[in-house]
Amino acid sequence: VIQCTAGMIIGHLVTAFLEDETRDEEIRREIYRFYGTFSRTILTMFEVLFANWGPACRILVENVSEWFSAYFIVYRCLVGYCVLNVISA
Repeated sequence: VIQCTAGMIIGHLVTAFLEDETRDEEIRREIYRFYGTFSRTILTMFEVLFANWGPACRILVENVSEWFSAYFIVYRCLVGYCVLNVISA
């Protein structure tokens, strides 16, 4: 549920960037690869939690807004803490 919610928030936040034709098409295509559809976003959020979260975060921080770094740090800490509590319970 948390991954879906976090993914929907990010998907909503990057929609304007993806639709802005004044932005570089290559960058928009790369962001679409991570966050273009709901299923892509959920997969990316799963990777952010359990695998290499750098590329998924870096593409947004460098091209859309630096505030995404705070979003990903809070997401990783919050969800990681929840998963750790479930496993240890």
